[in-house]
Amino acid sequence: MSENISQNLTDEELEKSYWFLTHKDRILRMIAMTLGIICFFIWAIAIFLAVRIIFIPWQDYQGMLSDLKKQYSSLLIRPLVQDIQKDSVSFIQSEEGTYDLYVRVKNPNSLWLAYVDAVFSADESPLPPQKAFLLPEEEKYLMFPGLKRTSQPTTLGLEFQNISWNRVSKKEKEEMPQKLRFTVKDIKIAPIQQIEGGAISYTKLTFKILNETVYRFWDISVPLLVKTGDQIIAINTIPLTNFGFGETRAMESRWYADLSNATAVDILPTVDIFNPGLYQAPTVQELEERSPDVIKQEEELLRQQQEEQQQFEEPQ
Repeated sequence: MSENISQNLTDEELEKSYWFLTHKDRILRMIAMTLGIICFFIWAIAIFLAVRIIFIPWQDYQGMLSDLKKQYSSLLIRPLVQDIQKDSVSFIQSEEGTYDLYVRVKNPNSLWLAYVDAVFSADESPLPPQKAFLLPEEEKYLMFPGLKRTSQPTTLGLEFQNISWNRVSKKEKEEMPQKLRFTVKDIKIAPIQQIEGGAISYTKLTFKILNETVYRFWDISVPLLVKTGDQIIAINTIPLTNFGFGETRAMESRWYADLSNATAVDILPTVDIFNPGLYQAPTVQELEERSPDVIKQEEELLRQQQEEQQQFEEPQ
């Protein structure tokens, strides 16, 4: 049988067959060596990456993951949100050589909360960044008080850096008004004279703010705008700490300038109600003073929050 097969082969085919048979062992060794080299490089890369991950500082590793997550989230979120709106930056000369910068900004998105670094600039020189937040559809003023300069700035600007968008559920959006129930009353602004009949030394603003929510806050911010007609003539921001529910707090602000021409004062309390770290546990006295309706309302809000944490919020 084998003789018949060999008789049907050409001389070229017989030579190739003979060459393969005589070099078979060498070919197998070369294939094995090639596969071994490939496996060696694969294992070397795997070991290098494993060692790098193990020995790289954990904080740096977390930072890299955080940066990658932000970049990925930004690519996904960007088509869904509208840019933060801002007016031109303005300034007030609060005293000789001192200027207060301010600008009106707005978050036009109804279901997105924004965290930003707000970087004011004067004459193209950036100023230290400020951490800021904008609740869904919130409009407010960002301020940079106490800018020291020998002459008034000619060009002012504002840039938002490190913008982070957090989606808010429809239920959370509906609850926002209940968590922002602050009432301002008894607003009085008057110039103060140190000596009767003398020059005005400063202008004092007094008012009261009532916390009508069912929450106690560690810290809220109270921006103040003093106006003559539509023109802003003085600004300030007052921090308000340990503000309990149902509490009325008397507050005061002073400007060392004559603001007797003021016709209105805008007082705009703002707090990041989506930051759980800003909520305090109620005091014993507050617990004792709570009505059954308030307790029931808080229990219902807590139950709803727990349910929302267990559910996946589908994009709108």
